Amino acid sequence: MIVWGGNSSLNTGGRYTPGTDSWTATSTFNVPDGRGYPTSVWTGNEMIVWGGLGSLWVNTGGRYCVQSGPTTPTPTATRSPTPTPTATPTATRTPTPTATATVPSSPTPIPSPTSTGTPTPVPGGTNVALAANGGVASASSTYSNNFPVRAVNDGDRLGLNWGNGGGWADGTANVWPDWVEIDFNASYPINEIDFFTLQDDYQNPSPPTLNMTFTLYGVTDLEVQYWTGSTWADVPGGNVTGNNHVWRQFTFANITTAKIRVLINNSLATYSRITEIEAYTAGATPRQP
Repeated sequence: MIVWGGNSSLNTGGRYTPGTDSWTATSTFNVPDGRGYPTSVWTGNEMIVWGGLGSLWVNTGGRYCVQSGPTTPTPTATRSPTPTPTATPTATRTPTPTATATVPSSPTPIPSPTSTGTPTPVPGGTNVALAANGGVASASSTYSNNFPVRAVNDGDRLGLNWGNGGGWADGTANVWPDWVEIDFNASYPINEIDFFTLQDDYQNPSPPTLNMTFTLYGVTDLEVQYWTGSTWADVPGGNVTGNNHVWRQFTFANITTAKIRVLINNSLATYSRITEIEAYTAGATPRQP
């Protein structure tokens, strides 16, 4: 008997030999990414694994041979012949993972060419969270290198290339809280923080608006916080429950701080997912869609 994978997105397994009543760990060489709920079949000398739930539902797999261990990954299924247009991000500030939702059986998005937004300065306000302006992001955990925390302050609100560097996802399935922190390069007076979570149509995202909602993957409960110098405190109005908006904007009287944090207390579909976090210095009017 051979078992592999598991509910915590494992990519390990074992072989049970009834004659000796013993288990032998399967090799981890050349194994596919971890996932839960895969489909497995036995061919007579190989076990074939396909699909399952990682950070999102995946369309990859692998073959395990009893004699030689993991062999080559199975080919990735070809999606619809109709090409999906690639959205182009804009980082201008002018108009521009507990409840578990049922996740559609959509495969991991096929990466589009990487796009890097170029922020356009707005007189009177600067996004001090932006990496280009000295912001440094860190997180409580990360699902894999395909969901890096550095994506939350790269200037791309859309989450282009989700699953290939387009946004962050945590690495603790169905466990909260999670958090993402951004340290500024100095203390600044700020009066606005903007938070963006994953859109339903992540494969073909649209420029987010304050009215855009989600039903599949977004962050539902969160606290937007600033560092007082000795502890974390919520910004005014920063404790949110039951959220269903892709873009949440928080404005308040000037607060001087050197870093901010988003504390996530619940999300849809197992993991916490963020595409962008912004923080603006005092003097700017709120960003509008």
